[in-house]
Amino acid sequence: MSRNQAATPQTQSYLRFPALREDGDVWVELVNELREVSLSAMAPRTLPVPLVRWSLHVGALCVLLSTYWLSMSGRMLLRSVFGAFTLMAVAEAWRRWGLEVELATGVPLRGQERELPSPFETPSGPSAPASATVTFSVLPGERTVVRFKQCLERPELNDCFGVVEKREQGSISVSLAGGALVQGVTAKDVSLVTLEEVEPASVREVLGEQLKVLQAQQGKVLAGKPEGPEGPPVAEQAAYAPLQGQENMLEQSKKVKDLLVQWHGRSALLPVWAKSFWQEVGLLEPLERRLKVLLLAQGYLDRGVGTPPRFKELKEKLEELGAAGAVSHSLEAFRAQESLAWQDEGEEGPEGWEASLPPDLKRAGPEIYASMKAAGVRCVRDWVNSMFSVDQRHSAHYVDLFNLASLVDFKAKEGGASQARILSIIAQDDTCEVALRRLAAWIHERRTGDKDAAQSMLAIKPSSFSSDVAPSWLVTEAASYSQSEHKRRERARAQAILRRLWDHAKVVKGAVAEDAYARVRKKQNQVPLQAHLVAEPSDDRVVVMLEALPRSEADFYRKENHCIELTGKSRQLQAEIEEQFAFVGGHVIEEEFVIEKRS
Repeated sequence: MSRNQAATPQTQSYLRFPALREDGDVWVELVNELREVSLSAMAPRTLPVPLVRWSLHVGALCVLLSTYWLSMSGRMLLRSVFGAFTLMAVAEAWRRWGLEVELATGVPLRGQERELPSPFETPSGPSAPASATVTFSVLPGERTVVRFKQCLERPELNDCFGVVEKREQGSISVSLAGGALVQGVTAKDVSLVTLEEVEPASVREVLGEQLKVLQAQQGKVLAGKPEGPEGPPVAEQAAYAPLQGQENMLEQSKKVKDLLVQWHGRSALLPVWAKSFWQEVGLLEPLERRLKVLLLAQGYLDRGVGTPPRFKELKEKLEELGAAGAVSHSLEAFRAQESLAWQDEGEEGPEGWEASLPPDLKRAGPEIYASMKAAGVRCVRDWVNSMFSVDQRHSAHYVDLFNLASLVDFKAKEGGASQARILSIIAQDDTCEVALRRLAAWIHERRTGDKDAAQSMLAIKPSSFSSDVAPSWLVTEAASYSQSEHKRRERARAQAILRRLWDHAKVVKGAVAEDAYARVRKKQNQVPLQAHLVAEPSDDRVVVMLEALPRSEADFYRKENHCIELTGKSRQLQAEIEEQFAFVGGHVIEEEFVIEKRS
């Protein structure tokens, strides 16, 4: 058996063809015929003679360089030099005697293969060159991540990431990270990327969530569609509908707030953090109307460009927008609630507001009652009695407070011995809240004398100018604005007064009267010095200061250490200076003796 016959029965193709299983000789003949056709189709490739000669020269040069750079023994060095000269001699002989021999290289190089003719067809003649080039376009698969290239028609899509949702008729539909759906995208407009290559991390998370949603919807489609007559159905793509309206706005608000906190935390090390923040906000386009209006008011200029935002104010409003769907105390907040705003108003409606406390009133009754019980009294009436002496219990004020305490005790009796039930009843009862707040306001006014604070503690305030009708946040904002304006006016007034004083001093100083006007000359005239007019003290009169001063002061200055500061001074230097230049201390006789001695 030949080598080909021994190799073909071991191939897997021998078992793949049912018609050839029974006859192995037919399979061997078929393989041999195909092998001969393939070998005949391979044209030998030859190398030109100059290329061979240059190869010999380069080889000789490499051998010589190896003897310089590599460390080798003497025998090996001799062999290398002899081999290099041999290669050079062969190349020179080839050039001199003109040996035009071409070396065959066997199998053609990659990229120069020829099409093998079919063993069942006879070539009719030379094949004609292709008249047209076929252009292939590879569309990304569904549920894959793509990146937009440079789009001239829509430049805002440049370098944006998205997920392929659907393929139809040579185009695809791409869902962006912000939720927008781009249709009619061709293969030349996008490039396929992996989810790990998406930057920044916030966009990567959004695309990951979109991929999970698409996979879940695909699973529902496969599970819900019944099988047809030809077997299980082919998977159909369910179009992904991005979040709309309120839900989309809530999601975008939370993402913008997270980006704001993230980039503002890097402001100490990254001064241009606002630029990066607005660029990531631009990736979330298109934004919902309410969110975009808020961002435009905070410095956003559209298309990922903006000025540094006011961090504290923007963060607070984004939290309100992400939680309630609208900024607090805005018209959109009341419109979003619609009929749910006053669903507990009952049958009476707004007419019953004056019959109960406001629903948003902070309940202080349980804490006031617990403070009274913690003082060691059995009930609220005992607490009122402890505040009044026996002689003061006949006043009308005591009687009113005692009646209010009785109302609280009667209501607390319904709770029995359970403290939690008593506090729950007091918290839900308006009468107990009014009574306990009145008692707390009375004791606060009695202790501090602040009537305005006591008035504000009441649950029901009478109509008067002592209390505001506006909400606390409005009063706080108005007071803050008033204080800032007052400080600004005071600063301007002080500066104006100083400016007027300086202008007046500037005019009066050095002014001269000319033509009934006060004019200031550039150079002031100097008064000539007359020495004979200077009044000097007489030399005949000598005043001894120790005798002229009072006795206590004279005794103080009579001591040398009170007249000379010696703290931090060198005693040796002082002694040398005294010896050389002066005499400090002592009696008048000693001073005269020293002067006579030196003279």
